[in-house]
Amino acid sequence: MEYMACGDAAEAYRRAGYRMRGAKRQGARMLENKGIARRIKELRSAMEAKRDRDRDARDIADADEILYRLTRILRGEEREQKPVTITERVARTMPDGKVRYETKKRIEVTEVAPKISDVQRAAVLLGKQHGMFGERVTVEGAIPVIIDNVPAKGEQSK
Repeated sequence: MEYMACGDAAEAYRRAGYRMRGAKRQGARMLENKGIARRIKELRSAMEAKRDRDRDARDIADADEILYRLTRILRGEEREQKPVTITERVARTMPDGKVRYETKKRIEVTEVAPKISDVQRAAVLLGKQHGMFGERVTVEGAIPVIIDNVPAKGEQSK
């Protein structure tokens, strides 16, 4: 249930009351458990069925929409509107012939690309979704086994 609430295996492991040490590794191991994976699938199906029944569910982003938005941020396609203050110095000629400068400020709304930190965060979230950052170690090759207590020919073992 904790995993469904937060979506992060390590955080769910900690919230469930286990030690913080090794939570990332143990959380990932728990997700590989067939029974747990089956239960998560059941809970997701139940949530989707409930969402389909509720009219207001259209207001809640589903997983595909979130992944789509994160991908747009990662690619720099998503724009953010920010107010920008523009200061101008305007020259005005006075009746006595002197030039006076006035400072005028105006605010314009402009669209800006996502910051590098936003792009990096989107990349990390998408990478986690695709399981790219798991603590998997692959060892290839043969491991030598040394047996040193084999009796010599003709000796009797104790």
